Amino acid sequence: MKSNLVGIRDYRLRFVLITEDAGRLEKHPYQNPSEIHFSEKTDIIDVTRLLADCRDADIETLLQLKNLCDQEFGSSEPPRYETSLLVEVVKLVAKIQVSPATGIKIPNSFDIQEKIDFNELKPIQNNTISLLQLYSPELDRIYELFALEGTSPAIVFQKLVSVYQNQRIRNPDKRSVVVFLDMVDDLMTYIDRSANMDFSMTMEQKEYFCRVILVDAFIRCKIFENPEGYQYDTTN
Repeated sequence: MKSNLVGIRDYRLRFVLITEDAGRLEKHPYQNPSEIHFSEKTDIIDVTRLLADCRDADIETLLQLKNLCDQEFGSSEPPRYETSLLVEVVKLVAKIQVSPATGIKIPNSFDIQEKIDFNELKPIQNNTISLLQLYSPELDRIYELFALEGTSPAIVFQKLVSVYQNQRIRNPDKRSVVVFLDMVDDLMTYIDRSANMDFSMTMEQKEYFCRVILVDAFIRCKIFENPEGYQYDTTN
């Protein structure tokens, strides 16, 4: 080490390597004429050791490290959008209590089955469509409330249509079941970036409520293709 380091003798010198393992360098002898604090055994740090140290750090230290990285490299968090009507629907759906005994204002089962078959959505029929369509009467009330307050539910439906169109146009050969699942992911990403999202919701809750909204939109003929003669929509 160069002798001009004498002015910082009270400091400890450390090297962080991002290109190689520190094992080889730890075994190399170093001259230290300035007697600055340095140990080749502990002060040459590679990525493996750095990650291990971070893993064992307490929460306060991790937050300090995050703030430092954000200052140096910019925050990795996605930008927040403005408030979203879709998020308001999600939060209202979260308050709904449903049961199999709930009266369901939907087309007759033959019509729904026809649309499921037409779009080849049988793999998600029992555990998703048939189960979550129980929410449709409550969503009727939510959308009717929006209309009474002067907000057209069509704004929400157009967002759902947009998500569906993006999936179909970008991936025209994708199976409908995969399109549905990818739409769930798209909606979760969208609501997470909305300023009015309830961030106390778990990932599982957000996924569930997004599925509820998409199943309802499916029944209302807002998303996926309709067989000839199939039409149902109580809310514009």
